[in-house]
Amino acid sequence: MSEYSYGVGWGGGKLFMKRKSSVYLKLLLSYLGILIIPILVALGIYGRAWQVIRTQTARINENLLYMVQKEIDSEIKNIHKIESRLALDNICLLYTSPSPRDTR
Repeated sequence: MSEYSYGVGWGGGKLFMKRKSSVYLKLLLSYLGILIIPILVALGIYGRAWQVIRTQTARINENLLYMVQKEIDSEIKNIHKIESRLALDNICLLYTSPSPRDTR
């Protein structure tokens, strides 16, 4: 009697069920392996992409902050220049200095 036959008699059915369950187990494990490998690869790619995006976002934010700092520093310098010009302007000095009448 072959081990793959249904086996009529004592114990033949048990042998077939063992073969059947081991085949199902092998199929299940192979399907799980085929399913798990792409999932692991996708998780690795996702993790790397997340890291690259975070690095690029941090770099862009630093560059934007640097540009804003330069712009604000430039405007502050312009304000100081205007302040110096107004302080030295004779017409402005007439309006900002106290008049002799106000000092009594």
